[in-house]
Amino acid sequence: MDNPEKYRDEYVTDVTYTMNYKLELNPLNVQFNFLCSGLRPPEINKACELGFGQGLTINFHASGSTTQWYGNDFNHKHYLFANELARASKTDCLLTPESFHDFCNRTDLPNFDFIGLHGIWSWINDENRDIIIEFIKNKLNPNGVVYISYNAFPGLIDTLPIKKLLSDYYNELPEERDTTEKVVDSIQFLEDFLNLNPEIINSFPNLTKKLALIKTQPKHYLAHEYFNKHWQPFYFTEMNDILEPLGLKYAAPAYIIDLFKNLYLTDDQHQFIEKIENANSQQNYIDKIINRQFRAEYWVKNLDPLNEEEYLNLISEVSLLAIKPVDTFEIIFETYTGNAEVNEKIAKLILYELATYEVKTIADIYHAHADEGIALNDIATVAALLIYKKDITLVQSNQKISEISHQCKNLNTFIMARSIISDDINFMVSPRTGGGVFVNNIEQLYILARIRGLKKPEEWVKFAWDVNLWRSGKILDDRVGSTFPNDINGKEMIDHAIDWEKNRLPFLNALLIT
Repeated sequence: MDNPEKYRDEYVTDVTYTMNYKLELNPLNVQFNFLCSGLRPPEINKACELGFGQGLTINFHASGSTTQWYGNDFNHKHYLFANELARASKTDCLLTPESFHDFCNRTDLPNFDFIGLHGIWSWINDENRDIIIEFIKNKLNPNGVVYISYNAFPGLIDTLPIKKLLSDYYNELPEERDTTEKVVDSIQFLEDFLNLNPEIINSFPNLTKKLALIKTQPKHYLAHEYFNKHWQPFYFTEMNDILEPLGLKYAAPAYIIDLFKNLYLTDDQHQFIEKIENANSQQNYIDKIINRQFRAEYWVKNLDPLNEEEYLNLISEVSLLAIKPVDTFEIIFETYTGNAEVNEKIAKLILYELATYEVKTIADIYHAHADEGIALNDIATVAALLIYKKDITLVQSNQKISEISHQCKNLNTFIMARSIISDDINFMVSPRTGGGVFVNNIEQLYILARIRGLKKPEEWVKFAWDVNLWRSGKILDDRVGSTFPNDINGKEMIDHAIDWEKNRLPFLNALLIT
């Protein structure tokens, strides 16, 4: 058995990682991105997430899909919380606190249709990377998918000196000191150093901008991002050299926007890229054009391209649901290199079709406007961009929803109960999307108030108010909202709840969260 203690000096383990959800590991997202890339969507029955962190993502996907999930995280605090979520949802996912060495060498694991690593590859040592490579080689099914994300060159070249300066100072501080305090002190040291206007700024002029960004980021995130012993960005070509001997080929991006090169490249840049026949070379030069800092992508052993008829048949069956009011739609959205515009006519056509909180397929929308001369593929393209913008979302089949709804309800019940004592989970799982949806702590308390029989927005606000006072150590009497302010601040909070009931609650209902 591998000794986990040997990793303690290499990884930050006394500070837990952030409570984030990662859509990129959702089987529904994987299948859609393959389809949009012109490839046959993979069947994902057994999946593995290596290094699952706090475990929100793996538990949401175990609860929200029919896929059986397996995973590890050697940080015991992460494992304990993730396993608590698994017990609450009553799924059959297997979670362990094992190291990569021990987990990847288990003899009781099945072969997998999907192996995912989010935020792992760049933060581990070569020994563990070799273990994972061997695991993929031995345990990935012939038609299986590997999802991998990693810090990328060339965009992070000027982050190397910041990482070195921060970690050198951090490592000189007493080991017994609180990690978060050491992170804060290290950032202050770096700021003091850069204020001296050292010559290094001439070679790396973005250092001060990088520092300004770092100062805005959560300390728990920074502890894991910058203060682990291992931190290695990769060029795409280096990743290809690592994965190609396993028989893996680059298949699709995890971020759908990557497919729409015309939206983030100039005309000359786009023409230059299109002249390059090799798909891997295209990725290589795009990274250099946009100065990419992070990559997230899917790799497969067998690329299975669709013909046009197959593509149109499959894309027409994709189900969609609106998750924002139509009147909040914005035509402009941000890309890697600036702003772009989505086709306003088609976008509004889609959004108005979905405005009744009903699920509709791309074919439904196409046939409803057949006399307007809009191609089905144009609707699919704009729908993909609206998904990227988070105006709409993908929806899984009714059969799958009926199979997993009870698991989602179990997990959401646990999250809402926990929302009384902590505000650190800001996601809930939707049976319709098969994954996480952003629902902040105040929203969770509103939902909980409604479940407890409180009918009016004013009552929900007072319930949330009392919970926050109790969390801060105040002693409350038995009258709900007895200390609630009657001034303008109280009115604004009630107005917020009224607006939430009108503009947000219907979407949470449609997502089957409430």
